[in-house]
Amino acid sequence: MKTLFVCSKRRINVHVGEEYDDIIEVDDVPTTDNILEWANRIKGRIRKLEDNDRKDGGDGVVSAVLDGPAPYAVMLANLAIRMPEEDKIRVEFRHPAVAEPEITDPETLEMLSRLDGHKWR
Repeated sequence: MKTLFVCSKRRINVHVGEEYDDIIEVDDVPTTDNILEWANRIKGRIRKLEDNDRKDGGDGVVSAVLDGPAPYAVMLANLAIRMPEEDKIRVEFRHPAVAEPEITDPETLEMLSRLDGHKWR
């Protein structure tokens, strides 16, 4: 599996030292005019990562991680749905804000553990 990190330009310094297979810095505020251009750029990067992963003996899955505004989250979620159908590329989309929620309430943690079988902290 290869990982693509999509990050807004104003947030990139927060992630210094983190390692990803590819990083793309996107506009802080996308417009309706350029969001399709960003989608095409990101699709191209995902295709390259999938190809490189297969060449390295991997399964061709690409993980997309986002630290950016909501329009990019919608776009990446759509790509994660469409790319397996259109390009035969499986994309796993993760958003750091929802990937590891900061939950400290013991009752909530217990309920979540019962729901999904995952031990939450």
